[in-house]
Amino acid sequence: MKKSILLLPLTFLVFIFMILIHGKTNMSNSEFYKNHKQISFLINKYSAEYDHELILATKEIEQKLYGKWQVGNTLGYSLKYDITGGALDNGKLDLSKNKFSITMRSPVMKISDGKLRTTGEFEDHITDYGSPVFAYYQETLNQMKQDDFLNDYSGIEGLNPDTVGTVIIAMGLSSDSTDNYSYITTGFIIINDYIIAVRQSSFYQLQKIEQ
Repeated sequence: MKKSILLLPLTFLVFIFMILIHGKTNMSNSEFYKNHKQISFLINKYSAEYDHELILATKEIEQKLYGKWQVGNTLGYSLKYDITGGALDNGKLDLSKNKFSITMRSPVMKISDGKLRTTGEFEDHITDYGSPVFAYYQETLNQMKQDDFLNDYSGIEGLNPDTVGTVIIAMGLSSDSTDNYSYITTGFIIINDYIIAVRQSSFYQLQKIEQ
């Protein structure tokens, strides 16, 4: 009887420990930054500027983003600016818990006859960010048409305007910094099965090429 009584507190402590461990394993990588001062500052600043309540991304959202992506065709357009493409054309994205890598293709230039000309060849320019953190808000396609952050996204033709999508911003450590988080100018929209990259008022459908 005495042994049983003595074991009760130990059993209770083990139970509490298992609950805490389970809670942590269900947290997303982004949610681990809940009390990070720089991340909190960036989220609060963004929320105030664009009047959206940002929430740190769940594990489900992160898993949808993680992987290697080929940037495909544009999908929708800005209703505010006459821009379609040019920001991420033919690019690639590589997203994981540890990095956010953006590969952009640009023409090779050289001076010929005193003028700067294209050679017809292309080269990759890679921008890397470490330890990316994602935050999101949700709104309907109708609301996206009047969203200043998205520069009034037209949405996807044929979808119900009341369809709810997830708008995602990214923050990360630039390659020359180990402790200074900043916004990443490439964000995302998830609408049903569509994963869309957003950069400079252009919207691209992403095609996964590797997990």
